[in-house]
Amino acid sequence: PASGDASKISYFLPAMGGLTMGVSHTTTVLGTTDSTEYGARYTMDAGGASITLGGASGTTETASSVAKDIDSQNLGVKIASGNITVAMGNGSYEAVGEDRESTDFGASYNMGNGMVVSAYTVDSEDGIDTNESYTRSGVELAYTIAPGLSAVINVDDFDYDAATAGGSINTTASDNGTSSKLTIKASF
Repeated sequence: PASGDASKISYFLPAMGGLTMGVSHTTTVLGTTDSTEYGARYTMDAGGASITLGGASGTTETASSVAKDIDSQNLGVKIASGNITVAMGNGSYEAVGEDRESTDFGASYNMGNGMVVSAYTVDSEDGIDTNESYTRSGVELAYTIAPGLSAVINVDDFDYDAATAGGSINTTASDNGTSSKLTIKASF
């Protein structure tokens, strides 16, 4: 159904210290594909570092009695101390024919003088199609040229192995490669 055919209600608790929480429920006209999402985030200081913990969970019901509901969960942590920031996360997604588990890691270092270097990696695998997987990693250098003007250089490598209906690797749909890009950003 179109989003205009659904009703949504959300409630966010007032922030309590470093804790924020919310819930959202969407009801479709037929009421057969309702969705409910929950999320929470907690931020605290520990030994001069800022630590943020977050999590979210969602379920979308299916209209068919033989189809599986769509469920997803995400958990993450971010630690920032001085010029270094590190973030880690884990997510899962379950639906008909899908049972994906993903982990990611990223780190950045502010070198001063408007320059920040970052690195990241993502790994995702499907528990049903065991030959289906996706990995991505890269490095990035961001430089502030002047207020409102910055340049970003990114080198990114990815590898996607698709699975066939029989479970073997689908070499036609699989893909991998490396990309490099330079982006100039201006804000007024």
